[in-house]
This record gives sequence, C-alpha cells and structure tokens, in this order.
Amino acid sequence: SVADRRRGATGLAGALSRTALAAPLVLGLALAGPGLWGAGGRLDPVTHPAGWARARQIVRAEPGTVLALPWREYPQLSFAAGRTVFNPLPDYLGGDVLSSYDPEFSSRRTQEQVDHRARRIDGLVDGILGGRASSLQLRALGVRWVVLLRESDWTPYTIVLRRDPGLELVLSDPALEVYRVTGWQGPATGATGQYGLRRPIPPYISTSAPAGAVLDVPAAPGWVRGWGRAAGSTADGRLRVPAGSGPLWFWPALLVVGIHVGVLAAAVACALRVRIGRAGRVPTNADKTGVQD
Repeated sequence: SVADRRRGATGLAGALSRTALAAPLVLGLALAGPGLWGAGGRLDPVTHPAGWARARQIVRAEPGTVLALPWREYPQLSFAAGRTVFNPLPDYLGGDVLSSYDPEFSSRRTQEQVDHRARRIDGLVDGILGGRASSLQLRALGVRWVVLLRESDWTPYTIVLRRDPGLELVLSDPALEVYRVTGWQGPATGATGQYGLRRPIPPYISTSAPAGAVLDVPAAPGWVRGWGRAAGSTADGRLRVPAGSGPLWFWPALLVVGIHVGVLAAAVACALRVRIGRAGRVPTNADKTGVQD
C-alpha cells in the first residue's frame, strides 16, 4: 500500500542517516582497537628519559629550527627495549624539526616528504660521518639547534660535533646531547638584516620581512602573501618572501578545513533530519486501523 511504501521509505532514510552518523565512530573504534588492547601484547607504554624533557625546555625557551640526529627515520631506542620505532623526536620537541624520512629500503636515499631541506642534510650528514665540521652549513640553512640521541650509531656524530668550533654543547645527558649553532641569524633574514616572525598556527605567518627575505620555514607550493602573491623557494628548500604586503598563509589548508566543516555539517544535517522526521510524522488512518489505500 501507499502507507506501507511511505513507512518503508521513511524507515530506509532513517537507517541511512543513522548509518552515516555511526560510520565515523565505527571507523574510529576499528582503528583504535589494536591500540586499546595492546595489539595482542605487542604495544607497551614507555616513558621518555628525563633528558628529553630538558632538551624540550631548552628548545622551547629559544625557538628555532632543530636538526634531529642520528639521521634515521626508524632508530632503535634503548628505553623502548631496543625496538625499531618511528622517530618520536619531531613530535616530542614540536616546532620546526628536521628529521630523516628515508625508510632505507635500498642503498639509494629517498626522503619521502615535501621538505627539500632534508636533501641538503643528506650531504651534511655524509660530511659529519666523514669527520668534517658542519656548523657553517647548518647556520646557512637556518638551523639553531642540533639534538643528538645517544642511540644506535650516535658515537661517530658526537666525535665530530664536539670538535666543531661553531657548535656549543649546552646539554650532555645520558639520553641525548643538545648543541647550539653559534651565530644563528634568526628566523627571517634579508639583505638589510634580521626580521621578526610570528607563527601562531602552522598555516599562517606574520613577518615584517621585505620581499626577497628568507624564512626558516620549509617551502612548498601553496604559500602566498596577501591575496595571491606566490612565495618562492631557495635552493636549499626554505621559503622566500614575495612582493606585496600582508601575512603569508598556506591556502591548501582552507581545503582541509572545508572538508572537515563539510563532514561535520553533513552529520548535523542527518541528525536534524532524523529528529524532525520523528517529531513531525503524523499517524495516518492506515497506521491506526491497518486499512490499506
């Protein structure tokens, strides 16, 4: 009957709406499930050594680009029972941390990231392991700190870093070492000097630096100044300020925000539709008597 078809259509719409609402939760639980149960005993919580917190305090007190050594994406960490792990130092320190993203599947280096500064570090690491000082090149790249974990193959690094006259050892801890690159120029430099830089959120940069100045920020397609002046890139992969005025911002971030807003809006719309449908449905005679049209 017509009433039955209407009830069927309404029920189907309600079921689809509930499915749309439940899908993100189900997906989240499916992804989090292995972690909640420890992946069958293969995941164990660990505590970072105290030296890690001290290094983070030093870097946050004087922010600047950090080079994370040893230059490995998957180091073996002693406090994690010697397991091979994804390098946690960038996330732990926060800010601008240069870390290797080479999975080392072959003898040929492959940095699997947009930050082209890592390719320059590949050569610097070869020089360090070959016994050459690197502070001048690090300073030219805008690096302010070098954090060396005393893990796996760290010994060749510390021998060279401690002899480098352009590096100052500010923390020597059983877990790691922190070096300051002397003569650091600042986060924004130009032909006429140094400039301030403020970055309250990653996709937004406010600076007084003029056109042509270089920012210690990884360059990538999508950075613009004002309403469309595309930012440039230096040979070593840093961001070059374009002409114009106003802040620099990363326009692809708007797409990500738009997607999140769209998903949230769709979920709210589905919820409201289900609620309104339930509240506004008026029983028909067929509902009451069972008589078909």
